Amino acid sequence: MSNQLLIAIAIVAWGIAPIFSKIAANNIDPVMISVVQTGLFLIIAPLSIFLFKPNLNLNITGIVAALTVGIISFIGSLAYLYAL
Repeated sequence: MSNQLLIAIAIVAWGIAPIFSKIAANNIDPVMISVVQTGLFLIIAPLSIFLFKPNLNLNITGIVAALTVGIISFIGSLAYLYAL
């Protein structure tokens, strides 16, 4: 996929996602929203590996950075959902 298409998909997805975040936050607890999102991610992750064919070579710096991003993103997402 071209970079322009991926940028367009990201813009549309990030533009629509807050609408559904608000609907979800009005109906279920933010922690449960995170649990559902994580479950969905675990289902979708293998598909993304198949579609994008990433380099599967790992190193400790990349793993630690990815885990740090995950923790920070989780905290930010949870704070955002509670603020809704």
